[in-house]
Formats: sequence, structure tokens, C-alpha cells
Amino acid sequence: MATEPTDKTMTLRCTERKQAAMKYITAPITVRGQSHTPQEIVAGYQSPLDARANLKAARLQVKTGLATRAAADAAMEVQDEIVQSWVDATFGPESQQAVDFGYAPRRTAKVTATEKVQAAEKAKATRKALGTKGKKQKEEAKKQLATVGAQQTEPPAATPGPGTTQTPKS
Repeated sequence: MATEPTDKTMTLRCTERKQAAMKYITAPITVRGQSHTPQEIVAGYQSPLDARANLKAARLQVKTGLATRAAADAAMEVQDEIVQSWVDATFGPESQQAVDFGYAPRRTAKVTATEKVQAAEKAKATRKALGTKGKKQKEEAKKQLATVGAQQTEPPAATPGPGTTQTPKS
């Protein structure tokens, strides 16, 4: 697989060949049954040079545009802090005006009383099960607690009803 030549290599190659073509090709040349004028040959080497120059200018323009945008964004952030402070002081942080500016405080998840009670009960049961033990004992207690919880959720094993007979396995 051939690698693509670098810009420097292509620029050097096209410049070199364009100058040689201008010096040595003075009349149309015919290759593989097609005729080419000296101007066409020179233009064929000038085209990649122009494309590279245009690309370089466009890249510079993009780089300048990105720097300008970054500076504008930084200035806006400073201004935004000033405006938010003014909105909070003038109207209050939870006012409709603050909402209109987009400065509404973040809503926190509301925990219901039932969820708080369940969390407290779970924490109390965990503390009781773990006690004040070392790391290995705590891990063992957690395993036992998990097995007890799993056994409580399993349905009871099916037992034969009255009138059915069990045959002993041999």
C-alpha cells in the first residue's frame, strides 16, 4: 500500500516539474494518442499548488475563528456570572425572572417518608447483622444476610398431597 506524499513533497515535486515543463515543453506533446498543450501541462502542476495554498488559508481562517469563538465564550462566562448575581440579588434565585434567564436552581430528588423509613430500617438491620467486626467477618455476615434474604423469597418446596404415594428410589 503506497503512502500519500506529504504537502512538502508534493509542493516540491509540482514546483520542480512545472518549472521544467515551462522551460522544455514549447509545443504540444502527444502521449498515448492524446495531445497536450504546454499550458495544460503547466496547469496540471499548478492546480495542486493552488489547492494546497487555498487549504492552508482555510485552515488558518478556521484556527483564527476557533480562537475568536473561545475568547467570546470566555467573556460571556464572566458576563453570565455578573448577570446571574444581579438576577439572584434583584429577584431571588427561585423567582420567575431567574427561571426566564435560565438560572433556576437544580431540583433535588424528593425522598418520601416511606423511603426514609425503609432506608433507616435497612441500615439498622445491616448494623445489627454486621456488628463491630473485622473486614473478613463483615463479608461473611453479608453473605449470610444475603442467603437469609434469598431463602425468605424462595417459594416452599412442593410436597405430595394426600392420596398420592411415593415410591422409594432404588
